[in-house]
Amino acid sequence: MKPLFKLGMIALASATFLTGCPTSDNVEKPKNLIFFLGDGMGMTDLTAARIYSVGEDGDLTIDTLPESAFVRTYSKDAMVTDSAPSMAAYMTGVKMNNEVISMSADTSAYDNAGNPYVNGANSTCP
Repeated sequence: MKPLFKLGMIALASATFLTGCPTSDNVEKPKNLIFFLGDGMGMTDLTAARIYSVGEDGDLTIDTLPESAFVRTYSKDAMVTDSAPSMAAYMTGVKMNNEVISMSADTSAYDNAGNPYVNGANSTCP
């Protein structure tokens, strides 16, 4: 597992743990944790939305959440990842190949000859 990814997962786990701990004010522990993932959303997208919606000095709702994090995502076989392997990596801690969801890190969407298993509507998946 890459060190930066591990650090991101540790930060996410720590934030989750800390937000769920009761404080000295006897605040009850939350029953649920909601994980928001802005798929494909980065600083540029947030800045554009902020300027358009509430102005440069305004706050979007996402800016007011008690915890947030930015993570560099890439799949096991590419710098630009599909949504499926990136979410699977968030939830399992294992990097996966593009076009694969919730499988092992060694699963490929291609056969041994390098041909894709899915080609349009015709699936050759074994």
